[in-house]
Amino acid sequence: MKSLIDNLLYAIFLIADTNAIDEMGKTFEQNNITTKASKSFRHVDQVHGKLKELKALDVRIIFGGFSEPVARYVMCEAYKLGMYSSRYVWIMLSEYVERWWELSNNTTCTRSALSQAVEGYFIIDSLNALTDEDRSSANISLRDFLLDYEKYNGTKPMSPYATSTYDTVWTIALTLRKALQWTKSGVNSTNKFSLESFNYDNGEKIRKVFFNIMQELEFLGISGPISFQGPDREGIAVINQNQGDAMRRIALYEPDNGKLNFYCPSCQPILWKG
Repeated sequence: MKSLIDNLLYAIFLIADTNAIDEMGKTFEQNNITTKASKSFRHVDQVHGKLKELKALDVRIIFGGFSEPVARYVMCEAYKLGMYSSRYVWIMLSEYVERWWELSNNTTCTRSALSQAVEGYFIIDSLNALTDEDRSSANISLRDFLLDYEKYNGTKPMSPYATSTYDTVWTIALTLRKALQWTKSGVNSTNKFSLESFNYDNGEKIRKVFFNIMQELEFLGISGPISFQGPDREGIAVINQNQGDAMRRIALYEPDNGKLNFYCPSCQPILWKG
């Protein structure tokens, strides 16, 4: 995390309606990164006033963690206050559907105004798709997945969690298969426990079995490499930028070496209107 932060920013402001931003603020503090201000809000009618406070502080780099409808409202208010374009850097920490600013205009701004407000913004999220040339452990490509998604009438626009949901099902299936192999091998004979005998009274035993299996689990999913550290998935972070109403990948954060890679095969140059 520190390497990612060091490569991106020096002084920031946090505005959010999620606890995740509070945790990130603590991380910044631990790494001696200064935040000019930290704001939160419970209702969208507070947003305009909070943004005015930021503008008065001359804050220019803004991290935000919002739900999609709230993000539209925030960027509408930012547009009204002129807090967009080349003088402001907006970095979002939530995954949204494609062209989220156009889907349901729950604001008093036009779609054109919202499009101007979000031009150039960055978003940090997890890698959620293979590259075109890769095939998953299920021997399907991203194109295969998208064709099946279309065939079986998946919701449109496709959720940013669609590929991760598919890989979650694979994780469950692989974990259950390994657990069945383990219980039938006789390795656990001293514990006298099997999946067939599961009930909620002995649920703690099976939880430990699943947890241990998942710590060793590694496979290539549709959303990218799958492995776990504790209860959390280990993954590659992606930095995308909105360039002309299309999200373009500009860098990958590779946890193995703690570096930002701006030269990955699918990475595009950062565009900034001066």
